[in-house]
Amino acid sequence: MRLNGRREIFAYLGKSWRNRAGWRKVRERYGDLIHCEPGNSHVWALSEELDAADKARCLTMTEMLASRAERGEAVAGAVGGYPRKYARLVKALYHSRPSR
Repeated sequence: MRLNGRREIFAYLGKSWRNRAGWRKVRERYGDLIHCEPGNSHVWALSEELDAADKARCLTMTEMLASRAERGEAVAGAVGGYPRKYARLVKALYHSRPSR
């Protein structure tokens, strides 16, 4: 789908079109995919190209968890598990109120 202008591009990316710093970041990230008509400042992009660029740059959740597990970081089902879960359990067992 063709996205005409900054507002449509920002709306598709889920960002506010009034943010100038955001537009700078979008131009840096998707600069090769945003087309500009000569003679004026009208820009447009194709949503399929933006999606393809994001898919090429990003990892899936499974890949990210596997890389964390290789480094030994805490992830569900990997080395260490969830540290907050164990901290809550320790707190519940050893810091409970005394019984009357």
